[in-house]
Amino acid sequence: MTKPIRVHLAVAGGLLLALAACGAPSGEQEAGAATPNCTRNVPDSALVQPGKLNLGTNATLPPLSYMDVDGELMGQRIELGEELAARLCLEPVWTNAKATTMQPSLDAKRIDVVDIGFFVTDERTKVMRMIPTEQMGISISVPSGNPEGVSEAAHLSGKTVGVAAASFEERTIQELSAQLVAQGLAPVDIKSFPEYDIVFQALSSGQTQAAATTSPVAKYYADRGGFAAAVQGLEPTPTALTVRGDNAALADAIIAALDGMRADGSYAALMEKYALEPVEDFQVLYTG
Repeated sequence: MTKPIRVHLAVAGGLLLALAACGAPSGEQEAGAATPNCTRNVPDSALVQPGKLNLGTNATLPPLSYMDVDGELMGQRIELGEELAARLCLEPVWTNAKATTMQPSLDAKRIDVVDIGFFVTDERTKVMRMIPTEQMGISISVPSGNPEGVSEAAHLSGKTVGVAAASFEERTIQELSAQLVAQGLAPVDIKSFPEYDIVFQALSSGQTQAAATTSPVAKYYADRGGFAAAVQGLEPTPTALTVRGDNAALADAIIAALDGMRADGSYAALMEKYALEPVEDFQVLYTG
């Protein structure tokens, strides 16, 4: 992996306007030259900028994607993106912005790859080429000591649960709430927040009684104290790198790079490092 990248946080509300004004992704930072003496097989027509791989991430998801105290991008998604760029003989350029801006930026050809681990859904595969790289479940985090005694999903009935807005977790908890109501139980009081780190801030301050995030994120916060992962592994679902629906050339090149990572063991090492469940084979999911 190349060294971590310093980036400036993109102002999410005005991201697309800023992109249009300056002609390059807001908050982007180049991360060093591509690997020398390698042969590039991605045509410039498949890239936002010739010779560069523009990757979008949301650095509020430790240990997957986050910024350290020095403002450096860190985490599994960053390591994966850097490795892929090197194998594609491209220079990585990162944009750190809100998750909700990623698909519009992709559609507008401001970034080449969404690298935040979008959960695979039928709606997304209709409009984007999704390449699953791991499988994750949803965990329910609670304050240390688990004062509400949450040990299964049904225990969220009547409780206030924080989620990231417009996320797979939000949809999953909405579906769970509907199931509980159908069983004659109280619905879940769902509170949506703009970012995942704010979800945990709300839980810490007592605004919510629980938080729904991915299992790696829940484990990260539990390991650092103050929280416990009370329920784990709900709705295990593939998470993916994502490119535009019309960009088959880049998707195919990423598949080849991932196959190379599997063959030399670097993919398995990355999954083991972050305690993630690997996928059995790499493929493009697209129905558009």
